[in-house]
Amino acid sequence: MARCKPQRPPPTHHIPPTNNPQAAPLAPLALLFLAGSQLLLWFVILSGVTHSPPLRQTYFLRADTSGIEGARDISQWTYFQVCGLDNTDCGGSHPALPLGFAWAPHANNAPSDLIGKYGGGTTSRYYWYMWRFGWVFFLLALFFEVLAFFGGLFALCSRLVSGLTGMLSLVALFFFTIAVSMMTYVFSLPLVLPRITPPCDPNKHY
Repeated sequence: MARCKPQRPPPTHHIPPTNNPQAAPLAPLALLFLAGSQLLLWFVILSGVTHSPPLRQTYFLRADTSGIEGARDISQWTYFQVCGLDNTDCGGSHPALPLGFAWAPHANNAPSDLIGKYGGGTTSRYYWYMWRFGWVFFLLALFFEVLAFFGGLFALCSRLVSGLTGMLSLVALFFFTIAVSMMTYVFSLPLVLPRITPPCDPNKHY
């Protein structure tokens, strides 16, 4: 009479958890950094839109333009406008406004490196494109940061969402790095426009 061989139990495989509990505390910290980055980026984009602090003190460059035809004594370049001291006496709001909107077209005494046929005869070709591309990259960085922030809210629920959120953050960092590099180079004009620091008024509330 044949004897039945005992059946072996099927091998068990260790199924890793879908989420790493040790990495869970890092998620709120990442969202906090993303939120802080967006807040500071909004300060840059909304600079000059109000006379109230802190947006009143936010600008890219402050320079003495008193000797240039059609320019203010002091010009401050913001994201949408060219303003006077403390972001007052601002001109019209324009998307990717030309750098030379601080003075009149074909202005006398304007720096030869900055003036040209672009922007209605106010800006040279080089600074026209450098400023406009940097302006666009700031918006692209903000767009991908917002997507990464809302994606991070659901990153703990899915590995796929977590991976996509990480990719969106890297894309936002890429565009933001390009924007900051271009804007920094555009407004690094110590030999062309004299930068000024007005004296602090102790009776003025900032």
